Amino acid sequence: MPPHQAIGIDEALDRLDPAEETMVEMSGHDVQEPMGLARFEAAQYWLAQGVHLVPIQPTSKRLVAGFGSYRDHLATEQAARQWFIGTTHNLGVVCGTGTEGQLVVADFDDVQAYERWRASVGSAAETLTEKTARGVHVFYFSGDAPSGVGQGLEVKGRGAVVMVAPSVHPSGVIYQRVNDLPVARVDSAARLFSLLSDKPEGRFRHESWAAIQENARPAVGDDAVARIKSAVSVRRLASQLTTLQSSDGGKGRWFAGRCPFHDDQHPSFWVDAERGLWGCRTPSCPTNLGGARAHDVINLYARAQDIDEQEAIRRMAADYLSS
Repeated sequence: MPPHQAIGIDEALDRLDPAEETMVEMSGHDVQEPMGLARFEAAQYWLAQGVHLVPIQPTSKRLVAGFGSYRDHLATEQAARQWFIGTTHNLGVVCGTGTEGQLVVADFDDVQAYERWRASVGSAAETLTEKTARGVHVFYFSGDAPSGVGQGLEVKGRGAVVMVAPSVHPSGVIYQRVNDLPVARVDSAARLFSLLSDKPEGRFRHESWAAIQENARPAVGDDAVARIKSAVSVRRLASQLTTLQSSDGGKGRWFAGRCPFHDDQHPSFWVDAERGLWGCRTPSCPTNLGGARAHDVINLYARAQDIDEQEAIRRMAADYLSS
């Protein structure tokens, strides 16, 4: 295979070392020691490129308490060594970080969706690629860091955490790199993924995809608060801080999870997706100080970033609104 040539996932998996294929079929507990070392080596790889990391609970996709895209990160080799040597923690990367650009990950639902996309973009697909439990992760360093949903994929940009190889999925499947390509640098991930027939209408719905492509800077006016609340899903943002589960039988309005703002042993954090509100049922939670029991997406962003609401409005307008 010529250097830096992208190949199909099936062909790449066929070329893996037989020992690696065996590890994929083993449970996470069977490979604790070698996988711990491998995760630390993967952590070193990402840190060398300025990408921040977070530890994820073993054989899980749940973040370790206190860590997240808007909370604590691991940014040094010493910190990574403490979390990934002699442990079974999974490894997550923080999108939007990196020295060569902002890390963006395309998360394809299945291999077929990836193969269709790869055929449509040609050499633009020549970048680091990993096989997940069901689909494919494709990594880029980009001049922008959009988030959005397309046909068969989700583009994960600033504000997202992505679990990477060789982490162990809850099903026991081990994430694998399927090539040795470097992470490609692109001017605009927004442009790259606008090649899809369905343009992303993101997790944080931007008013104008074309404006993102041109790196338009939003104007912050009197209507900024209303526009932010309309554009940014509180459920999506909360999902970056904790794992949410439906609490209304799958009707899509009410969700619950462990509160990211205190040591929550039971799911006391709630989200009302219909009204764009959230709160915590634990009276002693810091978010309940002052008597407020329901909060909006701006409060959530401010709390997660440890900034005041005015600064949150300014940052969210710059990140999620377009003129």
